[in-house]
Amino acid sequence: MISSDELCTLAEHREEGPHVSVFMPTARAGAEIQQGPIRFKNLLKEAESRLEAQEIRKPEIEALLNPAQERLQDDSFWQHQADGLAFFLARDFAQYFCLPERFEELAVVEHRFHLKPLFPLISGDGAFYLLALSQNEVRLFRGSRYHISEVELGDEVPRSLADALGHDLTDEQLQFHTGGGDVSSPTYHAQGAGKDDIKPEIRKFFALLDESLKKSLGHTKAPLVLAGVEYFIADLPRREQLFAAARGRDHRKSREP
Repeated sequence: MISSDELCTLAEHREEGPHVSVFMPTARAGAEIQQGPIRFKNLLKEAESRLEAQEIRKPEIEALLNPAQERLQDDSFWQHQADGLAFFLARDFAQYFCLPERFEELAVVEHRFHLKPLFPLISGDGAFYLLALSQNEVRLFRGSRYHISEVELGDEVPRSLADALGHDLTDEQLQFHTGGGDVSSPTYHAQGAGKDDIKPEIRKFFALLDESLKKSLGHTKAPLVLAGVEYFIADLPRREQLFAAARGRDHRKSREP
């Protein structure tokens, strides 16, 4: 991916002389990989023609395009692409990005870099966190428009209701049962009336989880989405349902276990 800071660096690059921006689709695997160098070579020829039309001297053109020309014979470079390639060249400057966006073929020569094809990557990335909650397991994921991956939780984050409140739970309060399911994933239900009886313990669990997540997530502005069975999170008062780390952010509930 390309970060906002990297995009700002490109936007603020205003050194004297022509700026070349090249965009093209690439392939992650398959026979289409072999078309990459051919497409790139044609785009560099197009950029060269535009530089010549601006009466840029031949030695300057060669020096400007050389970092890109060197990639034409680099098999490893073409074997490790994503969906699109963006290459930026200026005097004493060369930078490229292999990105999850299939660009149209484009070669632009201007007095600054052409960045419009990159805007969807930052405006539509939609970074977020997903917190999957149950009495028996807590998992945190970081996602975006393109991928999602699990975040390793620190030791301070409780992994389950029993992990958070085990010292406060008694045999009289809870009974252990597997419900005929996976013995390695037990559930806890309150003695007596049923699920409603365990709500005070769930509130304590959420409070402890809230404090520990604030340390893990820090000051991130990314939304935190809550996912869990309805009885576990739906009936809590709004001010308690939203963690401090997620306050003012998205919160969703699942009807499936």
